[in-house]
Amino acid sequence: MSSPNIVYEAYPKVSVQEFIPELSFEFTDMPENAFAHFILKAINNIARRGNVLRRTATIHTQDCVDNYRLEPQDCMDIVAVMGICKRDNCGCSPITRLTGQPCCLPCGSFSWFEKPNIIHISDARCGNCYDVKFSVAPTYDACEVDEILLTQYYDLVMDGVRADLYGMGNKPWSSLQRLEYHKQQFDKGIRKAAIETLTGGQRGALKARRPRMF
Repeated sequence: MSSPNIVYEAYPKVSVQEFIPELSFEFTDMPENAFAHFILKAINNIARRGNVLRRTATIHTQDCVDNYRLEPQDCMDIVAVMGICKRDNCGCSPITRLTGQPCCLPCGSFSWFEKPNIIHISDARCGNCYDVKFSVAPTYDACEVDEILLTQYYDLVMDGVRADLYGMGNKPWSSLQRLEYHKQQFDKGIRKAAIETLTGGQRGALKARRPRMF
């Protein structure tokens, strides 16, 4: 069931139009209203392959209700549920990654994810509070996207758009060489973004520390 007891964390937004000016100078024969499709396609690739657009929903459980529908309010589709944790007086218990099978949470409850957007919680009592972490991707009718795509992933979005546009046949700008270059940059950039998101924004080589010998 859809629940008014689910609170979604707000994220800063920018218009898709913010990505168009640089492209319109480079691809002068492309109708300006066509750019949005390619921009959203590139962002979808980044979001789905890299899980870089994250959300938090706080579920306040109700008596005898053991399933809750996640419905992001900002023209986003759910890509994957990353985990769930229960809040209590001591803070938040460790995050448990959800699968399609019941997972035992540290608090003793069981929870699992049913595609496309249903969270099941076995402890169907009123007053419990759970934070659900999940990744999203914009729908193709979205007019706004996460600001982080403009401030942190702008060049990556541009690589994705350029790879598509240079790969179009019989256009003044068509170029297999440029297509391959931007495709490689795009693929490499998504892998890098995925790792940085997974490690909480940390960069650089990860080194394992050797135990001290006594």
